[in-house]
Amino acid sequence: MMRTVLYALVGLLLAGPALAEQVAVLPVEYRLVGEDAPAPEKARMVSEQLSAAIVEAGKEPLGGAPVAAALEQVEGGAACSERSCLSELGAQLGVAQVIAASVAESGALYELRIAVADREPLTGRITGPFSAALTEVKRLAGEALTPLPEPVAEATAATPQTPEGPPEPVAEPAGPDAPATPPGEDDGDEDRRVRVLRGGAWGLTAAGGAALIAGVVLLLVDDPCVEDDPQHGCKERLDTTVPGMPLAGLGGIAAGLGVAGLVFIGRDDEGDGTGDEPPAETALGVTPLPGGAAASYRVSF
Repeated sequence: MMRTVLYALVGLLLAGPALAEQVAVLPVEYRLVGEDAPAPEKARMVSEQLSAAIVEAGKEPLGGAPVAAALEQVEGGAACSERSCLSELGAQLGVAQVIAASVAESGALYELRIAVADREPLTGRITGPFSAALTEVKRLAGEALTPLPEPVAEATAATPQTPEGPPEPVAEPAGPDAPATPPGEDDGDEDRRVRVLRGGAWGLTAAGGAALIAGVVLLLVDDPCVEDDPQHGCKERLDTTVPGMPLAGLGGIAAGLGVAGLVFIGRDDEGDGTGDEPPAETALGVTPLPGGAAASYRVSF
């Protein structure tokens, strides 16, 4: 009696791992492109290659009635080939893995698809005899049954499948010698800034010079006798001191700022860095004239 119990326990221990290492094989979907007739013989040969790959992986293939009965209970039925459906089917059957294969034959071209529950489907395309397609089916099945490294498997399970397409271009990192902007663009911007600043300095210089000249003229013609009365002296005088002084002062300041700006811009833009640039020269001239004066202003740099 004790010996019988021991044998039963040993059998259960051995049967448990064997069941855990079973791989359910779904019926193969084999299509002849352009024809409606099935190809059951070729589908059977493909299924045999799947079973051979499972055995070489150290697992046990499971098919037949248990798989057919489980397919009736899952969404999709016989067309079950997506990862969610395969996972549900594996849970119902209590197996470690479920594998599904489909083949589309068009003349000498064979398009293959092998799907399992824990990774993205593997696909292949073979041109040649049917035997070459069978060899490729077995290779793809063996690859699908090879466990992925844990980080890769977790990322594959968490990331939804995206359509394949050409890889997106990756921008090359800029090296130490790579220009930050296209050549010549900085030079053009600098030239525009210099032209704007030079124009402003010229405008300020011209306006200040004109105001200075007008102010000086007003100061020179201040207090002349506009209408002279021989008996009572000057009856009307022209007082231009009040407008002349601020006008001359503000004009001088503006002209000085404008000249300083022109000198600075000229040296920064055209200097050769040796310090030999000639200094700016300015000259203000006032010439007395009968009944008034003539003033002149000159700047050179």
